[in-house]
Amino acid sequence: MKKVMYLIGGVFVVSFGWWGLGWFMTYEPTPSKAEVENLVRHFALEEFGDVEGDYFESPKNYAYFTDNHLYVVDRLENPMQSYVVIDRGKPVPLLAQDDVQRILDDYATETLAPEDLEVTTMHEVTVLVAGSPPYTEQLFKVTVSYDDKKHLSFVSPDQLDRHRLNFFTDGYEMFSDF
Repeated sequence: MKKVMYLIGGVFVVSFGWWGLGWFMTYEPTPSKAEVENLVRHFALEEFGDVEGDYFESPKNYAYFTDNHLYVVDRLENPMQSYVVIDRGKPVPLLAQDDVQRILDDYATETLAPEDLEVTTMHEVTVLVAGSPPYTEQLFKVTVSYDDKKHLSFVSPDQLDRHRLNFFTDGYEMFSDF
């Protein structure tokens, strides 16, 4: 009888451990809206959700928005001190056509044809990362058609291998006219 109790107890401990490990591995904290509002000094933010990017140490970012700005924060930074502000876009000027072509060339691959890509607007972005002086750069909004869905990304033409923020399909549906 004792062996059966030990066996049942062991199975319980192992099962609970696996469940706890699975929860821990999938749990990703969501930044507090109030904390983000205090950080960016704007007190009427709406929540968007997950964004992938590489401005911060973690590629797992989270976004909030207003009518004229998108705010992206590092989902894992604690305390939260860094963020990116994307201003509403402006038409791409003729002088930036070389940058547009560079982006199209970079994205075009064997699985992605040039007609599946569209560079729609240019956005001023302010980057505030803890421990570094703030800086401003220009990002282009790129729409990518893939698997019968449209995806939205903001891409820097100066560092094609680095600065980009991916808003995926939900971002396209919500910010296609931003």
